[in-house]
Formats: sequence, C-alpha cells, structure tokens
Amino acid sequence: MFKTLSLSACLSVLMVGTAMAQMSPVAANAKLNNQAKQKVSKGGINLSALLNNSSNDLIVEYHIDINHLENNRAQLREHLAQKKQSIQSNFKRLGGIQLLRDYNALPYSFHRVQKRDTLVSLLNDPNVKAIYPNNISYTTASQSLPLIGQVPAAAQGYTGAGTTIAILDTGINYHHSDFGNCTAPGVPSSTCKVSDSIEIAQEDDTLELDVNGHGTNVAAIASKVAPDAKIVMLDVFTGSTARTGGGASDYDIIGALNWVANHAQSKNIKSVNLSIGNGRSYSSTCTSSVLTDSFSKLRGYGVLPVVASGNDGHLSGISYPACTAGAVSVGAVYDANVGSIAFSNCSDSATYSDKVTCFSNSSRNLTLLAPGSRITAGGYTMDGTSMAAPHIAGAVAVLRANNAFPNESLDQIVARMTSTGTLVTDHRNSIRTPRLNLIAALNGAPSTPAPQPPVIDPPVVTPTPTPTPTPAPKRNCRTFFFVTICTG
Repeated sequence: MFKTLSLSACLSVLMVGTAMAQMSPVAANAKLNNQAKQKVSKGGINLSALLNNSSNDLIVEYHIDINHLENNRAQLREHLAQKKQSIQSNFKRLGGIQLLRDYNALPYSFHRVQKRDTLVSLLNDPNVKAIYPNNISYTTASQSLPLIGQVPAAAQGYTGAGTTIAILDTGINYHHSDFGNCTAPGVPSSTCKVSDSIEIAQEDDTLELDVNGHGTNVAAIASKVAPDAKIVMLDVFTGSTARTGGGASDYDIIGALNWVANHAQSKNIKSVNLSIGNGRSYSSTCTSSVLTDSFSKLRGYGVLPVVASGNDGHLSGISYPACTAGAVSVGAVYDANVGSIAFSNCSDSATYSDKVTCFSNSSRNLTLLAPGSRITAGGYTMDGTSMAAPHIAGAVAVLRANNAFPNESLDQIVARMTSTGTLVTDHRNSIRTPRLNLIAALNGAPSTPAPQPPVIDPPVVTPTPTPTPTPAPKRNCRTFFFVTICTG
C-alpha cells in the first residue's frame, strides 16, 4: 500500500473581522518611512493589501543581537525577553495589538494588529527588522539503505549514537516496532528511540500520535539511517489539518524551531528535518523567508536544517522553505527498478536506481538527492521528497556523532556529503546533483564548501485567504478526507 499527501502553496496575512481602525490606509501609507516599507517588502507582503486590511496576523522579526549569548541559554532568553518587552512597549501603548505567540529563544513574535496607527508605529520602529505573513506549508509526501551506503557504515559502528534528530511533521506513532515499541516517549529507556513527542500546533485531538502516518514514516526513515540516534517529534499540524491535507503555519514551525534551539545542547540535536513545502518554485535563495534567521541561529547551535525540495516537478526551482538560506535541500531518486509508475502530476514509464523521480523539484540550487519513492518505514510505504529528506537528516546525525566528525563545522559536514556523493544527472534538465553516499562521506576528506547560489527576490505576495490544497503525487488512488491511499 502506498500513501501520499498533498503539497501546495498559501501565503497569507490573515484578516479578522473587527472594527475599522481610525487611520485610513492613505494616511497610514503617508506616515510610513522608507525603512518601514522595506520591512514590508522583505517579508514579501503587498503593502497596499496590508494597509487595507482591518486586521493582520504578522510574524515580527527584531534587531536583537544574541550571537554572543549562544552558549548561555538562560542569559539568552532573559536578554530576548527584556529587549522584546522594551521594543513592544513603543507600539503597544496605542492599543489594537495582541501577542499570539512569543519565541523565547529566537528574535520573533507573532502578533495580531487591528489598528493602522499601531501598525505604522510597529513598522517605523528601528528595532523591528521585518514583518512576515503566516505562510502555510504542506507535507511533501526497502532498498534505500544499501543505495546510500548505510549498511557498511552501520557495520563499521557508525550509527549516530549519542545524537538526536528533530522532526517537524504530523506526529509519530511511537508504539511501532521501528522505534523500539515505546509505551511512551523515552519508555522503556533501554529500547525506545523516541525521546520526546511534543505538540506545537494546538487542537490536536490525537495527542502525541500521528493522524495519517506521514510523520511516522519520515521519522522512521531517519531512524533507520541512524539507528542509535534519538528522535524528537514536533507536531506542527493540528489534527484536523493533518487529516485533511491542510497546512502547518509558519508561527507553529517557528515555535518548533524555538523548542529545538532551547534543547539543542541538552539533547545533542544535530539535524532538524522539515518534509514540508508551499508548492511554489524558487530558483535561488528566498530573501523573504521568515525562517532565515531561525535557520541561522540553529546552525549557530550546531543544528543543520534539512528540507524536502517539493513534489511539483519544477525543473528550475525548489519549494519554500527548502529555498531558505542555511537549509540543505533534498530531491528524490528511485532506489531500484519499480516498473512504470504514475502520479497525479507526472509519470515515469521506466524506473531504475538513481533515476530522479518525475515529481522531484530540481534546480541548480538543490543541495543533495536521496531515495524518495516506495520507501517503507514505520508501517507505511510512501513516495515523495518528504522521504528523501530524512535520509540526509539521519546521515548528518551519523556524521556528527562522537565516533565520526563531531568537531567539524556544519559547512564541512555538508561538503563531505556533496563532495563524496554519487553524481546523478537529472534526465529532465541535465543538472548534476550529488546523491548521498554515507560510507564515502565517512571515508572521504572534507572539501571547501560549494559557493552559495545567487540571491534574488521572490514575487511580492498579496494577502489572500488560504486556497484549496493541490494534490501531490499519487498512484491508482482513492481519497479519504483528502488523504490519498494508493495501491499497486
């Protein structure tokens, strides 16, 4: 049985029914300085739509230097709290603003702004770096271990022992045998591989467990690559959105990354996997990504963000948040000849080991490839770049374990994987991208990191209601509550 989930795009500044603010949009625009307008542009928000909305839900990024406090988390959190309180007091005095969520380890907060004069004050504040819409991302949903060289690596004792992999997804069925038959996270301590299962999104009626299997499959893949690493699941989907193929909000994703930042040192977290995307195509680094600073801070804590490239079949771009600076983006290949296979948006009449799947987003800014079709783990068999990404997240844990290369920088670890990977030519666009070869990465020497791709601005986003998700790849399928069950 095969199961795939939807991947589509939504960028929105949410509108809430409320009384119109006294200041008109024209008057508000006249009071904004040039720097304020640049903050709106940085977030990819349409200024006219922003000012015409009577209420906006916004992620606010602040100019707060915390790099000097990375090694003292308690002081870092205290410093952030003091600075945020001081900055927010400047625009809170006008009223019409509500704090929906704070992030105590990152320079962000999530606000509902319902007065234009308050919005103007916020944007004109020099301590505010940028504002962002609450983007929505969707899940991007054997023989893979031998293909990537995991079997000989494990035989030599490289299993990720002592490390932790964080997974942002739909939840996890930690009772499955792939995770050591846990009765609860961390129980029994001798066999359970899932140390934590955290609810970040609210209103999940299934508590810590997985409503559709996507998160369970993703986590189990990472665990198979690094069998002695621990798994932390951070559920960023509500029960209803995960069940219906809905999305994870940026404010929940940042909440999960905030948790990772707070626990990176104590749990020795080495990678964080995001098998999610918004369906759009970016040919270079996303300059308006709200996750840029979060990824940068996590890398400073020694945590490498690994993100699925997306399942839209783009040949010159990858999805958000894979395009975010600091992310390792991952596309999908077949790990064997599985015969002819059809998905909702493409088909492959012939398949073979290391052939790039027809649905995998491809671009010159793609970092790595890994197996991503018919991957069985955690009791599910799935297709998607969602399945490719955790191969890399697991490999990072193996490479950064104490018996491998714990003292190498993240750039050196990425260079190990890219410089020793098996070069694969995408038959659709002739772009060559390295496919993970874990044993070669363990045996090879680190090289100079590849140059970063050029940075360009993505299109400006006009705040709109959330659109209906577009189905991701699927095969001979029936749909139940927008979750597609495929056979063949």
